[in-house]
Amino acid sequence: MLAEDEATRQLGIYLATMVQPRSADEDTVVPSSVDALADTSKVLVKFTAQHHPEAHRLLAAEGLAPVLHACVPVCGGLFMVMMDHVHGEMAWQASNRLGGELLPYDIYKDIEDAVTLLHSKNLIFGDLHTQNIMAVPGGSGSDGLGRGMLIDFDWVGAHGIGRYPSALDDGLVDWESSGIERYGMMDKAHDLVMLNKFKGRCRSV
Repeated sequence: MLAEDEATRQLGIYLATMVQPRSADEDTVVPSSVDALADTSKVLVKFTAQHHPEAHRLLAAEGLAPVLHACVPVCGGLFMVMMDHVHGEMAWQASNRLGGELLPYDIYKDIEDAVTLLHSKNLIFGDLHTQNIMAVPGGSGSDGLGRGMLIDFDWVGAHGIGRYPSALDDGLVDWESSGIERYGMMDKAHDLVMLNKFKGRCRSV
């Protein structure tokens, strides 16, 4: 299990290979090494102090987040989170690669749907900026990137109950005019402000 680069290693995010479980109706013959390789897939493994598996699975069921395979406590008060490795790039990377060109509208629509679904369950995503939005293949977008996914569920909390991290740098440009502040109460309105900022990076219908 190795991180692809030093920056990823410092974040505690690793790329690993997972053996896919065989379905119940398959025979019980032990597969050859070739078969075994064919039944594997790449997953991302991260270690984090908190994660919201219910919110993650809620969006994954609608194709709005990578499939979550595990979220289990490990030593040091951390959780090990294992999810599908999604082929694509972070929204800010896609925007830079396209020379600042606006991203496909379908990416924004997926993120809007994800936020709406979370809010329907009284959940706030809380960290809605382009580092946590993936542009993935699909739809009719330019360069094949026409779908959007949310990828970080560490800050998710309940509306009017959850709080932002006390170590949050509320001086960052990302949070300007959003109402988000250090250890502040989480509110659906904050997600909507951030969603509107992301809309400005995407094409209109």
